[in-house]
Amino acid sequence: MNDISKSFANLVNYNNGFFKSEKQSAFLLSQTDCNVYTSCGNVYCNSFTIDYYCDKDGVVKVEQHNFKTGKIVLKWERKIKGKQTIQDKKTIAQLKRRIKKYEKSIKSREESIQKYIDKNMMDLYNSSMDYDKNALNNHLSKLKEYEN
Repeated sequence: MNDISKSFANLVNYNNGFFKSEKQSAFLLSQTDCNVYTSCGNVYCNSFTIDYYCDKDGVVKVEQHNFKTGKIVLKWERKIKGKQTIQDKKTIAQLKRRIKKYEKSIKSREESIQKYIDKNMMDLYNSSMDYDKNALNNHLSKLKEYEN
């Protein structure tokens, strides 16, 4: 991966695809061919290209083309307010799995308090329950943000 490929990747990862300055915009767009920058790579004899599609504001979407399988995979798309991207859908599914895990953990811990917990273990039990409840609340609030 060369420096220009890294610049495009950093825009995607850290700035939602938007250019940081007019100077950066002018330079990176001058390196594209019809507003598409193609970066090539090879991992374990699997060749691929990554295409960065741009507009005047920055990177719009990123696609990966795998030559061995012939598949084209959409890796990233700029988030438009009110529209869920593929990344948002994956994040929502991940948050739902984690919420389910914390709910299950809290439920099993509440059931075990009657059977196995004695006075000495109560502090550990309380701290674990607090951790799980805080994590559950954090994940629920993140889920609400993504769904709105």
